Amino acid sequence: MRIAAFIPARGGSKGLPRKNVLDFLGSPMVAHAIQVARRADIFDAIYVNTDDDEIAGIADAAGAMVIRRPAELGTDTAEVDPLLCWTLDHIEHVRSEPVPDLGALLYCTAPLRQPEDIVATVRLVTTGDFDCALTLVEDHSYLWSRNPDGSMRPTNYVPAKRAARQTEGWNQFIENKAVYVFRTEDIRRTGCRINGRVGAHLMPAMRSIDVDSEADYRLARVIAQSRLV
Repeated sequence: MRIAAFIPARGGSKGLPRKNVLDFLGSPMVAHAIQVARRADIFDAIYVNTDDDEIAGIADAAGAMVIRRPAELGTDTAEVDPLLCWTLDHIEHVRSEPVPDLGALLYCTAPLRQPEDIVATVRLVTTGDFDCALTLVEDHSYLWSRNPDGSMRPTNYVPAKRAARQTEGWNQFIENKAVYVFRTEDIRRTGCRINGRVGAHLMPAMRSIDVDSEADYRLARVIAQSRLV
């Protein structure tokens, strides 16, 4: 089975400008993602898809194969699944390379992800138990939503029946955007990387920061520099 890593890294991030080239443990974030993917030692190819010259240069120097995306797939509102499908078509029809059987989407913004997280998530699919898999973090929050009239209502518990958090009869999980694993034939057929029977590799909260703001970035750096992961 041929397995490839896909690292999307556009240049025009808004919440934290140029976040994909910010320093993390001595390397730009995109290079750090490539390094972790290489340390997983399971990929036949690592592709970085970008619209940015600086990111392309960093990715090439770090040993990834660079694919330049079209402008319409690099906007603020563009979703990653169409980009993955476009990339697979590009690999097959433009680069004339074998299309991998399995893909792993690795966002640069999950810098605390470890190689073992990647390997564990991939194995959920390669063993044949699941059609796709992703990383999640368990969450015990009491969630609320806003009504049309501006008032608030609980969405995952009943206040009158509230128990100690440790004894609630429910649990919930949040996507931490560290690893998504999919069969390429499935995403090309459906347009979505999550299909069929879905498996999950649970990661601790300490490794589940998704860097989307200055505060996220600072916290992730403190955790990494303190060797807490």
